[in-house]
Amino acid sequence: MYLHKDTRIIVYNGEIFIPYHSGGFAEADEVPFIYGVMKIKTNGQDLVKMQEPSDDNFRNMFIWNDRILYTDVSEKNYSYLNRRIVQDSAGFVDSTLILYSTAMDGSSDKKKEFSFDALITFDVFSYSYDGMPIEAGGENRSVLFDHSTMYYFNKKGVFKYNLLDKKTNKLSNVLAKDMYVSETQLVVTDLNGKEHTLKK
Repeated sequence: MYLHKDTRIIVYNGEIFIPYHSGGFAEADEVPFIYGVMKIKTNGQDLVKMQEPSDDNFRNMFIWNDRILYTDVSEKNYSYLNRRIVQDSAGFVDSTLILYSTAMDGSSDKKKEFSFDALITFDVFSYSYDGMPIEAGGENRSVLFDHSTMYYFNKKGVFKYNLLDKKTNKLSNVLAKDMYVSETQLVVTDLNGKEHTLKK
């Protein structure tokens, strides 16, 4: 009951990692603003609530090279980046996100890996009393992992961050609102709904 319908669970080395709504619900709209991760063995034994990742703005969990990766909002954006979609007159708003990694036990060796700007865009959960769309939780749609690569988009375009060499490349000037990956391509949907195919 605490999982968003598009929650991405991860199966890794015989364990299932599950992002979930860990509490702190807003009274007016019952939208959770605290998130965490639990893991359980694939045989259904040993359920554990992990220490990290967890936060009200934790999102986009990924496991790579025996490390748990996830994004969190930077402190300078904390005041406005909540569980709602934030928009201005020019369209979506960028926020500075921080990519962290932690050991597989979730309680040791937390590291800051990378800081970057990404558009604030999510699946819609519901609408508030003033018509503001409310974010469903779990995944920032402007951030996407694929093997040893993180893709993200913002007001400047679409970017690729290599987890191996920690280098960033700009892939396109397209102003995007969504993306997905195939075996050979990154498919980006722009603000007008048109799809663009980029080489991975």
